[in-house]
Amino acid sequence: MSTQQQQSQPNTKSLSPTYIETHAILTRLLTTLQSPASPYHTTYSPWITHYGIAPLTTSLLSCIRPTVWTFLSTPRWSLDALKQISSHPGDLRYEGRAIYLNGILGLDKRLRGYVGQTTCLRQRVAQHLNFRYRRDHPSLHYWALQRSVFNVFAVLAVLPPTAGPSGPGLGMEEVPLVLNVLEMLMCLVFRSLPVESLREWLPIDGHGHEHGESGTGIASSNWRRVSREGVMGGLNIACPLDQGVTQLKERPFVDLRDDEDELVKEWLREMDREREGRREAPKAPDKTVEKNGELNREEVESRKKAYVQKARAYNKYIEPEGVFVPNWVLLGAAAMVVGWALFRSNGGPRR
Repeated sequence: MSTQQQQSQPNTKSLSPTYIETHAILTRLLTTLQSPASPYHTTYSPWITHYGIAPLTTSLLSCIRPTVWTFLSTPRWSLDALKQISSHPGDLRYEGRAIYLNGILGLDKRLRGYVGQTTCLRQRVAQHLNFRYRRDHPSLHYWALQRSVFNVFAVLAVLPPTAGPSGPGLGMEEVPLVLNVLEMLMCLVFRSLPVESLREWLPIDGHGHEHGESGTGIASSNWRRVSREGVMGGLNIACPLDQGVTQLKERPFVDLRDDEDELVKEWLREMDREREGRREAPKAPDKTVEKNGELNREEVESRKKAYVQKARAYNKYIEPEGVFVPNWVLLGAAAMVVGWALFRSNGGPRR
């Protein structure tokens, strides 16, 4: 990937509806994070306030690859169109920081998307494609990969190698925050988050419709995008903004029990079965302890007798004054002497 290609953006004189929509989503996202009422205020507000929302928005949008704007402007999304985002064969071998999309065509012929971030794209893609890694790190994303016909990876955004005082490198020194915000932005653009999260973070226009519903030429159904394969499902569960936030002990997950996607329902049922299997089986009651907590003396005495008998069996050959040699040892030695004598006699008297 060339640095110039990574940092290029649409001409301001001919801004596409998709660029305008993405700009509006990012502006609202940064404004919400800067608000004192936001639970993310402590983490993101100093960074946003230092650079300003408008300059930071321009800098972040410059990281998005030009092929993404082309794809977003496509009247009807499809898995084949996703392949065109990463048209260069060396894109997935990039070893820098990036935001990527994994488009998955399920066995039910439905297209679903998962957006992720990484500090080394090549290593992260290799992990996703390794079945042992997927086995050891179960998730909805990997559940969908296991039940897929085909999948494709697309590079959505690439961070510049160095930060600068202005231009494309503005604010890029805070790598974790930049990656979180860019991943969140792409999750909102591709509608890969649960519907509850989309309602919370997507801007609403004055008519009460989802922003961009009629401005991009891309239909929307139940807050989801529509592709050639039908309604495009989402595979992101946790909010990307929670990654690396020390104030949060655990990353909160949205309740997916009301999700209409049958794949999500199957995954939830499988998680319930695994949780049931991991529960400890009821332990057998200790016979040496009664219900009132006192020792069962009869059981203790029986165990003592069994132990004494076993000890006598081991020690019956040992006497205080010496070692007792069993009879079978003496008989065996005598048999060996007789056999040796017969062998030396050669079967009869000698001359």
